[in-house]
Amino acid sequence: MSLVNDVLRQLDSDTSKPYPNMPLQSAGQSKTAINWSRFLFVVLVVALLVILSLQMIFKESIIEIFMDNKPAEAPTLLLPPEIKQPLTEDKPLTEEKRLIAAAPQITEQKIAQKEIAQQKIAQQKIAPKQPLPKVTRAKTQESGVAKQEIVTEPKLQPEPQSKTQSQPQPINIKVVENPGFKQYQLALQAYKKKQYSAAAAWIDAAIVADDKDEYLRLKARILIQQGKGEELRDFVVSQNNNSLAWFQLVAPGLQMFAHYELSNQYYAELTQQQPNQVKWQLAMALNFAKLGYSDKTQSIYENLLNSSLPTSSQKQWIATRLQRMERAGSNRNDS
Repeated sequence: MSLVNDVLRQLDSDTSKPYPNMPLQSAGQSKTAINWSRFLFVVLVVALLVILSLQMIFKESIIEIFMDNKPAEAPTLLLPPEIKQPLTEDKPLTEEKRLIAAAPQITEQKIAQKEIAQQKIAQQKIAPKQPLPKVTRAKTQESGVAKQEIVTEPKLQPEPQSKTQSQPQPINIKVVENPGFKQYQLALQAYKKKQYSAAAAWIDAAIVADDKDEYLRLKARILIQQGKGEELRDFVVSQNNNSLAWFQLVAPGLQMFAHYELSNQYYAELTQQQPNQVKWQLAMALNFAKLGYSDKTQSIYENLLNSSLPTSSQKQWIATRLQRMERAGSNRNDS
């Protein structure tokens, strides 16, 4: 136990003494090192601020500020690659190179002249177009001076307007006359209302003004509706109308009033103009039957029965008509 106590006592005594291998540093030395680092940092920041302020004031880099004695380089022209050569050659400049050297000046002069011309044209918009300005070239023999184009601006002056242009000229309007059209319209309205007497009076006035096809056909319709067969016949004979619509109206109208021979004349015209219409041939056969020409009627029926124009119902009707005619003919022979 005593040995243990001695060891512990020795350890306690050793801890109270300073460590021999670790020299103590004074507080003053550490404080001095920290101040130097801060000082260098502040100096660096101030230098950067001075450099930036100088660059902002002079709008140049710090190197160009302190190197003012260096001669400035001449600006290079933006030229095409095939003619990009230094302008400071020992050889004399050719005419083409002089023009290239003076190109910026010429373009600036042209732009200024173009702006002046546009302003003058804007001020006188009413003025008529003037001829294009004449361009004259000034020839100069002096070295280093390029040929420049001198544009002479025309004087824009409005032309005086003539008295004929200022005064409005009268317009001649030609009215297309349509004689009898108004009377025809009134006659047509009366015909639709079945006022045939008024319609006949209006259509007669229209025909006196102009004998058009539609006027004549309306007159024939009015006579048919009035039942005036003889007047219809006289009216048809007195006219020289060859239209298809006239034949289609007149032929059945005359047939209604037993004018069979005259009706067949118009049916014959219709069969020539419309040979595929079976109804015209049947109407002719009926007129021949009314007139007692049974041979002509039978011939028309047989021709239609052997053709492909009639329909099945029409052929059946024609066949029955032929049977009746044959019976009637046999009865006459027996008697």
